[in-house]
Amino acid sequence: IGGLMPITDTTPPTLSVTAPANNSTTSAAQTNVSGTASDTGTPATGVAHVYVNGLEASLNEATSSWTITGVPLDLGANQLLARAVDGAGNETTTTVNITRAAPNHARGERIFPTGAASTRPGPSTGWARASATSAG
Repeated sequence: IGGLMPITDTTPPTLSVTAPANNSTTSAAQTNVSGTASDTGTPATGVAHVYVNGLEASLNEATSSWTITGVPLDLGANQLLARAVDGAGNETTTTVNITRAAPNHARGERIFPTGAASTRPGPSTGWARASATSAG
């Protein structure tokens, strides 16, 4: 006859990235990423997981904050995709762009990833240096 209808959570959580800043640049091979995530509304099931580029972040439900260390960066442009999922499976995403620049080098030097053509031998890993006056 009559009964209570179950109320389901259909609202995705909110998500923000507080670090690193969007469109920032680093020379580091990895970065730490942090932010906030919360699930509001009625009924809210709570944030269950936060991921960055598919890696699960540590979530502090008491402060609605999350963090992950050591997210790898390729040389050049990188897009960090953060995704929050609530207990009902609703999800939301946001992105941050970060550029990994080559390590600092003297002005006028050309830098090549190891294994690329260069005019001087480099270490087995890392970077090979060639001066601007070298042939090649």
